[in-house]
Amino acid sequence: MLTNTPKTTYLKDYAPPAYRIPTVDLRFELGEDHTMVHSRLHVIRAKSTPAGTPLALDGQHLELIVLELNGAPLAADRYQVDANHLTLRDPPAEFELAVVTRIRPQDNAALEGLYQSSGNFCTQCEAEGFRRITYFLDRPDVMAVFILPGLLPAHRCGEQHHRHCIPGQALLPRSIRGYRSRGHTSGICGPFLPHRLQCRRKGCIPLSSV
Repeated sequence: MLTNTPKTTYLKDYAPPAYRIPTVDLRFELGEDHTMVHSRLHVIRAKSTPAGTPLALDGQHLELIVLELNGAPLAADRYQVDANHLTLRDPPAEFELAVVTRIRPQDNAALEGLYQSSGNFCTQCEAEGFRRITYFLDRPDVMAVFILPGLLPAHRCGEQHHRHCIPGQALLPRSIRGYRSRGHTSGICGPFLPHRLQCRRKGCIPLSSV
């Protein structure tokens, strides 16, 4: 039984986000024991935000493995992690944040974020489920292009008539706007928040269903 009372948010209390995240690169290493999530966020401070304003990213039930700012490990005194947030102290005006988190979909009974159901990897990111996958500004007015590289060959999922599959019921945007090639890998990109998508086989989504 759910015991948490939903918090009411009023329009009069609305404030625009202090930072924007135009693009997010995501990569998943799915496993039966745990899943590693690699994210690379392009972060830009809003023009109205004063310099030195902390950036608080939402995140729950995540194990932080790697944290890098512009390609260099972030010193421990420049960030703070608690049960609900990853907070960067005095971030620059524009930067790239690389984050690796470890999650355990098989233990996720909340059915939010990435979880396993009957052996299948599933996602449910609305309204605030994405914070159970990786750190992000998990609010509906932060919209980004999500790029998911690393398509698997058809024999990995058993659907021989599909040329490629997206691994692990990947997080797809609500509105897909194209297909981007990146050397040996390709990805789906789109302008909005990720959304739930049904998959036919364990750990894959045929491109024909996208």
